[in-house]
Amino acid sequence: MVFTSLKVFGERNTGTNFLQSFLRLNTSLKVLKGGDGGREDIKKQFKDFVLKHDIKDPFAQKLVMESLLDQESTKRSQINFGWKHANVCPKTLSKASGFEDVCFVFIIRNPWRFISSLHQKPYNLLPKPTDDLSHFVRSPIYVNQRDRLSSRLIKSPVELWNRKVRSYFEFNLVHPKQSLIVYYENLVLSPDGFADQLRKYCTVNEKIIVPNDSSKKHRGDTKTFTEFCQEVRRYNPRKVLGEDMFSLIAAHLDRDLIAQTPYQECFDI
Repeated sequence: MVFTSLKVFGERNTGTNFLQSFLRLNTSLKVLKGGDGGREDIKKQFKDFVLKHDIKDPFAQKLVMESLLDQESTKRSQINFGWKHANVCPKTLSKASGFEDVCFVFIIRNPWRFISSLHQKPYNLLPKPTDDLSHFVRSPIYVNQRDRLSSRLIKSPVELWNRKVRSYFEFNLVHPKQSLIVYYENLVLSPDGFADQLRKYCTVNEKIIVPNDSSKKHRGDTKTFTEFCQEVRRYNPRKVLGEDMFSLIAAHLDRDLIAQTPYQECFDI
């Protein structure tokens, strides 16, 4: 198959921005945008609405903003195959115009690292931010409409990882010739290895260019690529989180799903 575009899917804080930058630097294919889109218009709508109704409650303000983001994401879903952090439905995506021209790339990150990152910066309305990671893991989470899950209320933030990752594997099973799965840790530690994997789907630069700076500098993240590598090499969820927290998150993980990933080795450390 000959592709004209690449589309990245992955959960929040799993390296989607880094992966998109890597693809733009090393292939000639169009990398489809996957963010919320229309941010400036949304900010203006939000400001006007909040001022008009004199909404001062932070939770109510966040509810308005998330509703506007969901609305914009729905409008864009037919243009760029939807929000890059959304749950993936093979049947729905395959009906979109230009589907055959796109290679889909799914990125997955260590679930223990993902959960601790989500706890530090929760994107959903509920649960509210708390210092207690164990409370966060045990709490039901109210997901955004643009997450495209069958239910807006799920039993634990860990279930976000389970459901999104499961959808990537299901898509890859149905469309193996136009999709590939990459693990964040492998991408960071072996970009050349990922490039070789990618060459099965499109032309890739002979000499790989790796993004040197964080793609989230505008949000205060100043890490360099070298620091990302060091972080990945050092990360051991049992040591970083402690045995009790490691086990609590593990208890919520889909073990059959984990067995299909490199993260199975975390249980053997």
